[in-house]
Amino acid sequence: MPGYDRSAFVDDLITAATFLAWAEDDRAFYAGHTAAEAFKAMCRMLDMDLVQLRKIAMGE
Repeated sequence: MPGYDRSAFVDDLITAATFLAWAEDDRAFYAGHTAAEAFKAMCRMLDMDLVQLRKIAMGE
């Protein structure tokens, strides 16, 4: 996408990770999956460390 640079990617990643990390305690199912499952799937797709990304998203 034109103009979609590294900074925009990082902003989007933090937005998605923060939402999913905070929603993990909800335990609700959306489209048949939990937020925890979605967070793990996102980390696998991006080949990112689940624990480290969660710590960043949670401000730890």
